[in-house]
Amino acid sequence: MNLGAVARRIELAGPAVENTLGLILAALEMPAGGRALDIGGAAYQGKESTRFLLDHFDQVHVLRPSGRDLRVFEREFRRVLLIDRLPEPGTPPYQLVAMLPNAANLLADLRDLVERRDHLIAPGGFVVAHGILPERLDDSSYLQPPAGVAQEFADSFAFAEGAATRLPEYLSGYRFIGYVARKTATRSYLAWYVLQKLAKSAARTPGAIEQQSACASLGGARKRVLMLVLNEVAHDSRVLKCARFVKDRGDDITVFGVSKDRAQTRPFATRIDGVAVTLFPHPRFLLRTAKIPSYNWYVTLQHLIATVWAHVEKLDPHIIHTHDFNMLKIGQEFVLRLRRNGRPVYWIHDFHEYVAGLTSIDDEIRRLGLRHQDEAIWMPDARLTVSPHLSRALAHDYGLRRGPTVLLNTNSLRHFDPNFRPTIREALGLSNEVPLAVYSGGVSRPRGVHTLVEALPLVSDLHVALLTNNADAYVDSLKAAAAAAGTGERLHLVPYVAPQDVPSFLRDATIGVHPMVHFPNAEVALPNKLFDYCLARLPVIVSDCRAMAEFVSEWGIGEVFRAESREDLAAALGRVIAERGRYVERITATEGFLSRFSWEAQCGVLEAIYCEAWAAITRDAPVLAGITPAARTAPP
Repeated sequence: MNLGAVARRIELAGPAVENTLGLILAALEMPAGGRALDIGGAAYQGKESTRFLLDHFDQVHVLRPSGRDLRVFEREFRRVLLIDRLPEPGTPPYQLVAMLPNAANLLADLRDLVERRDHLIAPGGFVVAHGILPERLDDSSYLQPPAGVAQEFADSFAFAEGAATRLPEYLSGYRFIGYVARKTATRSYLAWYVLQKLAKSAARTPGAIEQQSACASLGGARKRVLMLVLNEVAHDSRVLKCARFVKDRGDDITVFGVSKDRAQTRPFATRIDGVAVTLFPHPRFLLRTAKIPSYNWYVTLQHLIATVWAHVEKLDPHIIHTHDFNMLKIGQEFVLRLRRNGRPVYWIHDFHEYVAGLTSIDDEIRRLGLRHQDEAIWMPDARLTVSPHLSRALAHDYGLRRGPTVLLNTNSLRHFDPNFRPTIREALGLSNEVPLAVYSGGVSRPRGVHTLVEALPLVSDLHVALLTNNADAYVDSLKAAAAAAGTGERLHLVPYVAPQDVPSFLRDATIGVHPMVHFPNAEVALPNKLFDYCLARLPVIVSDCRAMAEFVSEWGIGEVFRAESREDLAAALGRVIAERGRYVERITATEGFLSRFSWEAQCGVLEAIYCEAWAAITRDAPVLAGITPAARTAPP
C-alpha cells in the first residue's frame, strides 16, 4: 500500500480530486469480499468511496445519521444497507471501518471505536478515520481544531517526517500506517489516518489461507478442554451452552462441578445434556460449619484445590475455562501449576458477577473474592463477561486496555419449539383469557420477587407463576404474603424445566417480569431470563436497574418500573396487558432482533476466543512461559 503516492496524487490534482477516501481505499489493495462499515458519512458524502466499497466488499453497511434524508442515496446504491445502530459483540466483524467524526469528537470517537467497539474490526482489518494534519496544527493560515481536541492531540500524538513517533495507549493494538491530507487546496486541518488492527496470529490476517485451519491445528489432535464451576452444573445454562459449543466443535470437553448430594463422598462421573461431567463432593457437607461464613468459603476453595488437582493433572487440558468469581482462585492455582510442570495451557475466565458490587452476599466473602480477583484478573489469556456494562466496569476498575469480551447469556433460537408441551399455561390449567405474568430463575430478596407478589392485589385477575426450584424461608414468606392479601390462589410455583426448553415452555404466558432491586451488581446485569422472555416472544417488564432498563427501553419490548414500587409495577403490568400486541410486534417484527439475541449469535464470540486459544497453543510460546497477552496489560 503506497500512501505516499496517494498524497502526491492529491497534491497534484488539488481541487480537482473528487474523493480522497476513495484513493486511499484503492491504495490499501484489500482482497475482494468481506464486510465494510461507514460511520459518519464517508459513503453518502462521496460517490467514489461508495463505488469502491461496493466493488470490493460483499456487504456494505452505513450507519444512518439522524435527521438526514438519504432516499436518493438509497435509490442509487441499492446494495448498501443502512443500519440504525452499531452492531453489538457477537456479530461478524468488518474488514474495513471508515469513520468521519465531527470536529468536537475527532479523537474521542476514534478512542471509543478501538476501546469500546473493537469487536467491529476484524484482526488485520483497517480503520480509516479523520484526524489532525500535524503540519497544519498551530499554523494560522489554516483553520484550527477546537482547543480541547488540539490539546488532546498534542498530549498523545507526535510525528516526524510523516511517521508517528508517539501514539496514545489506546492505539497499541493497531499499526499506524500513515496519514494523508483530506485535501490540499483547502484551509482544512483534517487528515485521513490509516490504521490496521494487529492480528494476534499470522493465521488470522485477512486473506490468509490458514484462516480456517488455525482452529483445527495442534497437529490434527483433538483439544482437551476443562471447564470448572462451583455448582452442580445441571441448572447452569451458561456453563452447559459453552460446553456444548466445545463439543459441537469436535473437541473433548469435561466439566468439573460440585454435587449437592450430602451422601456423596467420592467424585462421580456422569453426562448432563450429552456433556461429560464429574461432580465432586461439596466440601461444605464434609466440614463442620463455622460461625463465620467466609471461613467456610475459604476452606471450600482450598479443599477443592487439593482434591481436584490430581484429576486436572490426569486430564492434562489444553484449555481451562473457569466460571464465576469463586473459580478464579482455583483456576489461577491450576494454570500456574500446569505451566510450572511445562504443560502449555490456555486460560479463559468468565466473569459472571461484578464482585465489587455483589452486596447481596456475605461481606467478608465478597471482600475475599475481590482480593482473589485483584490478584488474578491479569492472568487469564482471555476474559469473558455477561454484559457491556460489566465489561466497562471491570476495565475501569483495573485499568484494562480492553474490558472482557461480552458473551450475552442468551438461549438457543434453534431449540425454540412452538409445539412444545405442556406449556406453562397448560401446566397450570389456565385459559388463554387469564393474564399470566412469569418470573423464571432463582428466587431471593435481591431479585425483588416480593414486589411482584405485592402487586398482585392491584391487578385484577392477574396470575403470577414463579418458575423455580427454590423452597426456603423467602419463598414461604411470598406464599404467606399472597395468602394474607387474598391472592394466594393466583400465585403459582412451577419446577424448573431444562434450560433450553424455558422459552418454549413460557411462550403462552402474557408477560415476563424481572423485578430486581437496586444494588451495584444489579445495575450491570443482563440476566438470562431477560433473553428467555424475548425468545418466548413475551413482552418484558423490568425494574429500573440500569443495564436491563436501557435494553428494554432501547428496543421498545416492554416497560420499566421503579424498583420495589408495587404501585409502579402494577401500572406497568396494566399498560402491557392492555397493549400486549404492540410489544410482541417489536420483538417479532424488528429485523434481526431474535437472531441477534440468540445463543447462535453468541457462538461467534466463543469461536473467536477458542480459535485464538488453539492458535496460541499451536505456537506453544507465550502460554508455555506463562507470559500471556492479558498479563502484559497489568500495571507495573
